[in-house]
Amino acid sequence: MRKLLVVTSCIFFVFTTNAQSYLVDDLNQTVFLYPDFKKGKVLLKNKSEQQAIFNYNMLFQQMIYVQNSVMMALDEIDKIDTVFVDTVKFVPVDTSFYEVRLSNTNLPLFIKYQVDITPAAPATPYGGRSQTGAVQNITSYRFGVATPYQLKVSDAYNVRRFAEYYIKRADNFVHLKNAKHLKYLYPNQEKAIGMFIKQHHPSFNNTGDMERLVSFMSNLDK
Repeated sequence: MRKLLVVTSCIFFVFTTNAQSYLVDDLNQTVFLYPDFKKGKVLLKNKSEQQAIFNYNMLFQQMIYVQNSVMMALDEIDKIDTVFVDTVKFVPVDTSFYEVRLSNTNLPLFIKYQVDITPAAPATPYGGRSQTGAVQNITSYRFGVATPYQLKVSDAYNVRRFAEYYIKRADNFVHLKNAKHLKYLYPNQEKAIGMFIKQHHPSFNNTGDMERLVSFMSNLDK
């Protein structure tokens, strides 16, 4: 697997490729977050910078970049402080990268982008699809068929995008699962949280709703 060894000196990549060569024409059949690679930069913990074009592989949880027409993955992410893809901010968390929203507040929202991949149901003789022929677990897709640099997923598979939302409390990332869990995190603010949820009906699967909810929660943390 080709990976970038992130060094601690300030290096700027020189590209001889056009980002349009890596355009994804169907977001429903890719594990990449964006339809195209975007200009961005890596900020290292030693304050140096590296510039590149990036896209995020949600299946392998890797930040992919292009150098000299070759796709590679950022390595040694413990040395990385932040990755900017265009103007979007990502931070390394364990072996993944989380997008950061509401970064100018005392309670930022962190988004972990992911995908599920399942085999498409086999076609029936009359043009329909048989659900009984579809395998439910496709772990073997990642470890047998796919590579982190594969732009398009075969039409033989279905791709489902989803996201998990986190806040950081006491230096730990906390997954915001549902309203009940949120009230558990803020036992002294259960009434206020209940009133907000009753009024706004936020979905814990919607980014805009989660931004509004975490903005409200940031006031509870003051």
